[in-house]
Amino acid sequence: MKFKIALFISIMVLVHGRIARAENEVPADLATAIMLKALNYDRSLEARSGDTVTIGIFFSDEIHQKKYAHEMYRGINKHKSDGKLSVRSLPVDVKMIDKDDIRPFTQQTLVEKFKEWRISVLFIVLSDGKTVDDLITVTTLLKINSFCLEKHFLKHGATIAIIENDNKPQLFINLDASKNEGSDYSGKFLSICEKMQ
Repeated sequence: MKFKIALFISIMVLVHGRIARAENEVPADLATAIMLKALNYDRSLEARSGDTVTIGIFFSDEIHQKKYAHEMYRGINKHKSDGKLSVRSLPVDVKMIDKDDIRPFTQQTLVEKFKEWRISVLFIVLSDGKTVDDLITVTTLLKINSFCLEKHFLKHGATIAIIENDNKPQLFINLDASKNEGSDYSGKFLSICEKMQ
């Protein structure tokens, strides 16, 4: 009987884990590692970041997005506590940004908050196109490098999308958005990305 219960629980955990991740979504720990590695290839990051690279993880109160954002946050802080985290020789800080905490939710409020928090990189964990449009307007204005998990957000103006394809991570870059946000990625990095305009 115990074996049947254990087997049932194991199957439910496996099924639940599969359902919880969105289709083509890279696991949070892998997306975090890829983003941190990619940032090392942005030759203009130091000029835009100042003395610290501050990564904002922007999410909504939707349970999956919130969990994903928290996993990314924990991953970055784990690397920091190990003393192994720097991007282009700069220390890294991380800020969780819950959409529901931005009041009123306007582009002007986003500009003020992002400046106050000194955000230099924004990882967007959202599926709401209107909110992404507002975020991209602000990242372009403030020259903040943007990452997302959905390829179609590159058409909204996000710079880099990290998705899963055939159980492997795949990188897409919007070259125009990259320039608009002030990024200057090396040819070595661009060679591993699928380019979009």
